[in-house]
Amino acid sequence: MRYRFLLGALTLVAILTLIQQRGNLRGALSSDQRGGSHTTLHTTSKNLGESSPTSPPVRRNGALKHLLQTITTTSTYFIECPLPASEFAKMGKRLQVLQSWIGASQDLTHQVTPEQATALLDRIDKTALALFPFLRNPTKSFDSSLSHIRHSFTPGSKGIVIPTGQKTFRYACHLIGNLREVLGSKLPIEIVYAGDSDLPSSHRDFISGLGSDIAMVDILQVFNDTPLDLQHGGWAIKTFAALGSQYEQVLMLDADAVLLQAPETIFDRHKGYQSTGALLFHDRLLWQGEFKERHKWWEKQLKHHTPSEALVKSRVYNEGYAEECDSGLVVLDKGRLPVLLGLLHACWQNTK
Repeated sequence: MRYRFLLGALTLVAILTLIQQRGNLRGALSSDQRGGSHTTLHTTSKNLGESSPTSPPVRRNGALKHLLQTITTTSTYFIECPLPASEFAKMGKRLQVLQSWIGASQDLTHQVTPEQATALLDRIDKTALALFPFLRNPTKSFDSSLSHIRHSFTPGSKGIVIPTGQKTFRYACHLIGNLREVLGSKLPIEIVYAGDSDLPSSHRDFISGLGSDIAMVDILQVFNDTPLDLQHGGWAIKTFAALGSQYEQVLMLDADAVLLQAPETIFDRHKGYQSTGALLFHDRLLWQGEFKERHKWWEKQLKHHTPSEALVKSRVYNEGYAEECDSGLVVLDKGRLPVLLGLLHACWQNTK
């Protein structure tokens, strides 16, 4: 699996950069040309001729037609010109464009015909599927899509996701006991595994008997594993467990995590999480000055991007440490579009 050592640091970059830029992205279309040049077409009501009650319908309709044509043209380019595996920044650019399209589709709900609305959503889903082939659900007779993923989240739901297999089975059992019996957490729990060989039915039955509201999720039945190879293990399953969960707000835990207070506290009281929709914890600061080529690559990827407020404060980014973000406990609000698309980027990083 490519670049899995980057899971912690670049997940933080992907998610928080998108969050930081969300105010500038809605309604903007940008190319991902090399060198950072871009063209922008805003889709605000003002540009569509709605700032004045006397704006001619022809002008508004012409702008709308141009917008839809621009989306179609750009989408075709994205689909026909896939990115090399190393182009992390350009994938981020394409996600920013995708986010602007989704925002436009929501803003223009009452200004387009049903046929135009359907065509726009279809174009968005086809583009997302081309960027992220793993979105195809192997159990469905039709292609899954970003829309299907978003609609699979139960609105307003919150829950715990624990990826585990035979090797971490014992730890997962202790964690569930701690959550239910010691901390008194009533949040629903999903146990995520990669096929029967990863977590046999006998193990799953045992876990199910540890308490109420515990569901089993075979990730191989949610995403196309061909570009992922999750069935052979690895940390990559964590990003997909978060994405594929039915919970809109996900608290993902390593099986060997130890909590000292009920996880509901994060959802209910953590101001940072409530502000950004994402919470990640610091890891140890290790190997300062090592992996210089890695840092040069990061700088190259971010050359034409404005670093987020969080990244500017990063000691990895500023002081040359190897890593500082731990993925043993990650909390995400997938109901916030920038967070969801940041998670998609992290998933893409963990394809093979």
